[in-house]
Amino acid sequence: MNGKNLFIFGPNGFGKSSIIEAIRWCLFGLTGRPEEIVRNQFYSGNCFVELELKDENNKLWKVQRVLSPGAGRSRMKIIDPEGKERAQTEVFPFLTSVGPREGTYIVFGGPSQFPSRRRPLESVEISDFGRTIYAYLRLEELPELIEGLNRLIEEQREEEKQLAEKINEEKVKIERELEEVNEKLDSILKDPPWEGSKPPTLEETKEKIKDLVTRLSEEVKQAPPEGLSDDELIDVVEKWLQELSISEEELERKISEIKEKQRKIKELWDELKGEEMRIKRLREEIEQIENQLQELLGDKSINDIHKELERLEREIEQTSLLTEILNKTRQYLETNEIDKCFICLSQVHGKNLREDIDQRLKSIEPSKLQLIHNRDELKNLLAQITQIQEKLDEKNQVLQQLLENYQEIKNSLCEILEVEGEPTSEEVESILERLEKEKEELERSLESKEGYRRNWERKIEKIKEEMRFHRLRKRKEKLEMRLEIGLSPVEESYGELVEFRESLEDIRDALYSELRKVLEDALPPISEMMTEVYRHLTNQLSFDIIKLKLEEQDSSFSPKLIVRVASSDEPDILLDPEQVLNGQALSALRLVPYFVFSRFQRDRWGLDLLLLDDPTQSFDTQRIELLLKELGVAATHAQIIVSTHEEDRFRPLLPKFFKEDDVTMVNVKGFNRREGPKFDFK
Repeated sequence: MNGKNLFIFGPNGFGKSSIIEAIRWCLFGLTGRPEEIVRNQFYSGNCFVELELKDENNKLWKVQRVLSPGAGRSRMKIIDPEGKERAQTEVFPFLTSVGPREGTYIVFGGPSQFPSRRRPLESVEISDFGRTIYAYLRLEELPELIEGLNRLIEEQREEEKQLAEKINEEKVKIERELEEVNEKLDSILKDPPWEGSKPPTLEETKEKIKDLVTRLSEEVKQAPPEGLSDDELIDVVEKWLQELSISEEELERKISEIKEKQRKIKELWDELKGEEMRIKRLREEIEQIENQLQELLGDKSINDIHKELERLEREIEQTSLLTEILNKTRQYLETNEIDKCFICLSQVHGKNLREDIDQRLKSIEPSKLQLIHNRDELKNLLAQITQIQEKLDEKNQVLQQLLENYQEIKNSLCEILEVEGEPTSEEVESILERLEKEKEELERSLESKEGYRRNWERKIEKIKEEMRFHRLRKRKEKLEMRLEIGLSPVEESYGELVEFRESLEDIRDALYSELRKVLEDALPPISEMMTEVYRHLTNQLSFDIIKLKLEEQDSSFSPKLIVRVASSDEPDILLDPEQVLNGQALSALRLVPYFVFSRFQRDRWGLDLLLLDDPTQSFDTQRIELLLKELGVAATHAQIIVSTHEEDRFRPLLPKFFKEDDVTMVNVKGFNRREGPKFDFK
């Protein structure tokens, strides 16, 4: 290009836009999106763009940007004519662009135009045109200073608020503690530990402590301690009183032992009598059971009854066996005739034998029934005897346990009573009376000592309460002093903060007032020039007026400039262009300030580019000639790079606004997805 303006012609889809995008990416990267999207997916090496720039001394500088495979962000390098790498902030500290959307970019930046600037402009949208205009008017420091003062004022307000809250919290804390101290003092004054209505002085209370120590030291036969504080003296007195309490504790222990012994004797005596009654009743029950058992046995023993039962069982068994034999013989004779006895082989007559058997069976049956009856009665008797005997055994076991318990209770009671043998009720009552007398004597002695000790305790408590009164009164004085004087340094610091913040507000107000005066003179003609350029670039009929104004905010000093549009028929109704303009008009509006200031710009930037990608997508095609006219004016200080598919419209008009030596035209003849677009330079 050799510093010339570049026009790239070619059909859509041949890669014209990739040239514009490559220049923009080399200078700025992709800050808002993943940079991986710029990579050619059909090429595995580094993504690399290099721009060669010539300075005013015709020396060559290089700007490079590299995105390595797998890297999340790209890296920019600037190489000076000597081949040394230089930082962007050193070479182009104010490098920025207007119009971050695809299609149209204004790029400018340089090292010396605004040496007082501390940071570069960021890429700005239409709503931030004010910063660009401030830069062109050489006023960019003033709004930033006002904004900085606004932030500082807000910080001061917050600091004032925090300090005021701390002061208020401290006051509330002191007042709350003071209220608690007053409540405690009032409580003491309602029931004062001193005599009379007037509180004693601290010295008077100290004398009372010394007197108390002297008097009690005589009681405990101790020398009064010296060199101790008032609180330490009170501790000594309480220790002496504790030593007096040791003998009282011994009396209380003895009284408790006697009471416990009385309780135990009564408890064991009652248990012993209870066991005697239970043993007596149980023996009576056993005697009744033994009488019942004797009535059932009569003059027999249980063993005799068992033998009789066994005899009856044998006789019943023999009778049953004989009956069975006779019945079987009778059945046999009914079907068979015999003439000899089965057993002795003597001669018998069958009929006579049957008659003898029948007679014998008749005589056996009654005796068998009688045997069974006798056996059953004997079984019932034996069952009754067994049941009574079990009951008797159970009662005897319980009796044995009661006798053992009785013996244990008696042994325990004898041990406490310190007697041998069976204790009598007279012995028990005598011992209880003796213990009661001992207890009463000890209680009378203890009562006398307790009264003596309580008297000293009351004196000590009154002294301690007096000392507490003096401490509370001293604490009250300190709190009141702290409330009145102690917070003065902090309140003075708060006053200094308020005074400093008010001074900042005065400075801010003065700067803002001067800025408004400058803008009141500068903005109307700038708005008129912007309107003129805007009308050239568009055929907008509904909203054909551009106006710049300071942003109005409630109770705010904002130096922010905003762009508004209006209609010729209603010029006072200002509207947000983002809300009412179409895409073509918005794209044109982004270039308006650039073209306006190109008309009277004196200084050249170190880098000043205007990149247009297919402007007929953004501008009315009937206004191409007016667009080229404005581009021709801008080309006096900037380098223009335009890509378009409408070669037939642009090429005939270029000689009218550009010298032949100032323009390079390139035709894109094809596109390879691996190698990119193919060019034909003319």
